[in-house]
Amino acid sequence: MSVQNTPKTFWQKLKFRNWRIFIKFTVVLLVLSVVPLLAVTFMGGREATVALTDQEEINISRLSNSTAKRIEQLLSDNHNVISMLANDQDVITYISQDKVDAVKIDAQVNIDHTIFNARDSHDTIELVSVFDSEGWAIAHTKDYIVGSQWDFREYFQQAIQGNKYLSGILIGTKDDTPGVFGSAPVYNEDGSEIIGALSTKIKGTYITDILASTLESDAGTFSDNMLSEGEVYLINEYGIIMSHSDPDSDWLYHSFGTVSEEDVETILEVKMLGGDCPASDPDCESTDKIAREPQSILALQALGDMLIAEMPTGGSGHLHYCRPANLNSIPPTNTSKCSGEWHSIGYATVVNPVSDTGDGILMVVVDIPEEVFLGEINSFVRQAALATVALSIFVIVVALVVARTLAKPIGHLSQTAQNVENDEPFELADVAGIMELGDEVGNLARVFSSMVLALRARMAELRTIYEIGHKISNNVDLADTLSEVVASLGDVVDFDAAEICLYNHKDEALELYVTNTEIMSDDETVEKVTYNSKKDYFPRLFEDRQGVIVDDIEAYAEYKLTADRSWDAFGPKSYLGVSLGNRGRVVGTIEMISNQVNGFSEDNKRILESISVQAAVAISNAQEVRDRERRLINMEIAIDSSRVEEEVEAVTNREFFQSLKAKSKNRSQNK
Repeated sequence: MSVQNTPKTFWQKLKFRNWRIFIKFTVVLLVLSVVPLLAVTFMGGREATVALTDQEEINISRLSNSTAKRIEQLLSDNHNVISMLANDQDVITYISQDKVDAVKIDAQVNIDHTIFNARDSHDTIELVSVFDSEGWAIAHTKDYIVGSQWDFREYFQQAIQGNKYLSGILIGTKDDTPGVFGSAPVYNEDGSEIIGALSTKIKGTYITDILASTLESDAGTFSDNMLSEGEVYLINEYGIIMSHSDPDSDWLYHSFGTVSEEDVETILEVKMLGGDCPASDPDCESTDKIAREPQSILALQALGDMLIAEMPTGGSGHLHYCRPANLNSIPPTNTSKCSGEWHSIGYATVVNPVSDTGDGILMVVVDIPEEVFLGEINSFVRQAALATVALSIFVIVVALVVARTLAKPIGHLSQTAQNVENDEPFELADVAGIMELGDEVGNLARVFSSMVLALRARMAELRTIYEIGHKISNNVDLADTLSEVVASLGDVVDFDAAEICLYNHKDEALELYVTNTEIMSDDETVEKVTYNSKKDYFPRLFEDRQGVIVDDIEAYAEYKLTADRSWDAFGPKSYLGVSLGNRGRVVGTIEMISNQVNGFSEDNKRILESISVQAAVAISNAQEVRDRERRLINMEIAIDSSRVEEEVEAVTNREFFQSLKAKSKNRSQNK
C-alpha cells in the first residue's frame, strides 16, 4: 500500500507546517538569533550604562572615604605630637622662665633641641611654634618668626582658652605656604594656669601628595583614563578649595558659589588665604599684609551649598552634577539639561579628631567626568550595534548554510529509508557521510544503519542456526552428532572450552561425552566421567530451562563450581550453559567457558538457546539409533547361542554318538 501526496493549494503552502524543511530551518534560525541579539544589545547597553554608573559612583564614594580617613589619621597623629610637646618639661620650663624674663642658657638649648627634634623626626611637620600667653612667638623652628605676634590666629586663641585645636588648611602669611595648624595649651608646673601655647603646622604639600596619590593608588578600581581625567580636592567649611591633587589647578583657593559677607569678614580677619603686601611696601611684615578674598565659582553655587550642608554631620556619599562650560555664569534653573558635561563626585567629611562633637573641618571630593567611564560603555554600545549589524548579516548567511546542511542529510536519509522499504540493496557507504555527523541527524543515521544491519544480522543468524540444525540433524551417529554440535557452536560463539553431558536417567547423573578437544568412549564397559546433577550450575540449568550466563564466576555467590571439570586448565572466568530437552525429557547440557570476565553476550545466549533445540532433537535421535543398534546386536548374540544348543543336541542324538555313550556305560558297569 503506497501513500500518495495530494497537491497543496497556494494558501496551504503558505502555512508553516507545509514549508520545506530548508526554509523552516532558515526562518527559525534567523528569528532565534538576530531578534534576541538586537534586543540584548540595545536593552543591555542601557542597563549596562545604569549599572556602570551606579558602580562607579560607589567606587568614587569609597575612594573619597578612604582619602578622608588617611587625612584624619594624619591630623590625629600630628595632634598627638602637639599634646606630647605641650606637656614636655623643657617647653614648660622655657615659657615659665620667659614669663619672668629669666631664660637660662640651658633652657634655650633644651627648647631648641625639643622643637627641632620634633620637626625633624616627623616629615609631615613643617614648623613648631611656642607662644607666650599674649601670642608672641618665643621659640620657633624658623628664627625669623621669633618675636612676631600671632594672637589673631584662631589656633592661638583656642589654645590660650584651654582648648585643643585643629584648623582647616590656612595659608601662612609669613611664607605664603598652605598648611594645617594644630595647637594645645601649655600649663605651668602644677597645672593650675595656662602660661602659653604650642602649635605645629602640617605641610600643605603633604596633603596635596595624599590627594595626588589617591588617583594613583586605585588603579585596580579605575581605569588609567579615569584616573588621569579625575581630580581630588579639599574644601573647607566655606566651600573654598584649599588643596587640590593638581597643585596648578585654576580652582585652587576658589569657592563654590558666593561666600556670605559675614563669612568673608571672618576669612579676612584670620587671613585664611594668606595676604599680599601693599604695592607701596613689597617687603612688608606679615602683620601688614592685606588678606586675600576668596574668588567664587558662580556656576557651582548649588553644588557648594549641598556639600557644605553635609560637613557638620560628617556626611559622605556620591552625586552627579552638571559642570557648565562657563563656570562664571549662573546656571539655569532647569537641571534636566546640561550645557557642559556631567560629572560624578564622591565626597567624605574629614572629622576633627580633637573635637568632642565630631565636627567636620574639611571635605574630600573625588570628581570624575561621567564621560570618562560612560565613554567606554557608550563606545561598547556603538561597537555592539555595528557588530550586531555585521553579525546579523553573518547569521543570515550561516542560517542559509546551516539550514541547507541540516536539510540535505535528512532528505538523503529519507530517500535511503524508502530504498530499504522497497527491498533495494543497502550498503553502509550509502549513509557513511551522514553517520560522521555529531548531531541528532548523524545519530539518527547511525541508529538507522544499526537497525538495518542488526536486522540483516538477525536474518543471517537465523540462516546460520538453520544450517547448523540441518547439519547436525543429518547425523545419526551419537559421537559424530555431539562432535558436530561442538564444532558448529565454535562457528558462531567464541569460547575457550566446552562440554556436552548426557543425562543418565537411571543414575540421575550427567555423563561427560564431548569436550571441545575430545570425544569420550561410547562403550558401556568403559567408566565415564559423571557429574552430580544437583550441584554446580546444573540445578539452575534444569530449573530455568533456558540459557544461563555467569559474567564473573568468582563473584557469582549463588552457585559455586565444586566439581573438577575438563576446562579447569583454561582458567574459567565466565560461563554460558543451556539444558537439552526433548519431548519433556531431559537429554543433557551444553556448557561453555571463557577465560575472560564478561566473555559471553546475550546474543551468544540466544544463539545457544536456538541451537540447543535442534541439538536436543539430533542427540535424542542419535541416542535412539545407538540404542536400537545395541538391541539388535544383543538379539544376534542370543540367536547364535540357541543355534549352538540345537547343534549340540543334534550331534548327541546321532547313532554314532549314542553307541559311544552305551559302550561307555557298559564299561563302567563291568568294573
